[in-house]
Order: sequence, then structure tokens, then C-alpha cells
Amino acid sequence: MTCMIRTVLVNNGKNI
Repeated sequence: MTCMIRTVLVNNGKNI
């Protein structure tokens, strides 16, 4: 589950 949260955070940073 932690991996999923980390992926979302990375995706958000790349989106910006």
C-alpha cells in the first residue's frame, strides 16, 4: 500500500 501512495505523490510532482 505504501508503494501506491508513493507513486501518487511522484505522479503529482511530475504533473506540476
